[in-house]
Amino acid sequence: MIVRTASKMRAHLDDFSGRLSCGLSKPARRFVGEALYGIAARGSVRLSEIGRALEEPIPLIKTETRLSRNLGREELCAHLGAAVLREGGPRIAGCNLAVKGAYLRNSSIRCDASCETELLAKGVSRHDRGCRT
Repeated sequence: MIVRTASKMRAHLDDFSGRLSCGLSKPARRFVGEALYGIAARGSVRLSEIGRALEEPIPLIKTETRLSRNLGREELCAHLGAAVLREGGPRIAGCNLAVKGAYLRNSSIRCDASCETELLAKGVSRHDRGCRT
């Protein structure tokens, strides 16, 4: 039972990391997968804890150095930010103005009719939100 649950969780993490890192280089995709696994396994975002969760047969300092180098990739922040907004945007209930606005500015998805009406009622123009026509 535990093995099945663990493998199911790993499959979900692999699927999610694949969606988030689609379009990145192979080392960056690997980093995203390892970071998500380490965060889930150890409950911490510290590189040393992520490295411990990976249980690699090399010194922990080498793993931390590799993770740190990959974390510093320029394309990573913008790409992952847009991917997280793309993943979470459709799940936002009630069209929260701040989050929905960030989602709309960073995606190619247009407003639906209810969101459009609500935002216009609040005085937010299409130009302010960055919506495409």
